[in-house]
Amino acid sequence: MSRFSREMQTLTRQAGGSHKTVHDRLKIAKRLAGHLLSLNIQICTVQYLKAKYIECYIAVRLNSFAK
Repeated sequence: MSRFSREMQTLTRQAGGSHKTVHDRLKIAKRLAGHLLSLNIQICTVQYLKAKYIECYIAVRLNSFAK
């Protein structure tokens, strides 16, 4: 998972934007990687990231705000 996390961080930096935008993207990428790790989803590159993984992450984040 660390290779995936590093690749996500590299891609968020390459996307550009202000320092605040890049910092916020890095936080989201770290939370997504942690969420996938907690679900024991083992992917090594962003290429294998599926939409349902992101949908699950969004649902969990929305539920955490609703409480």
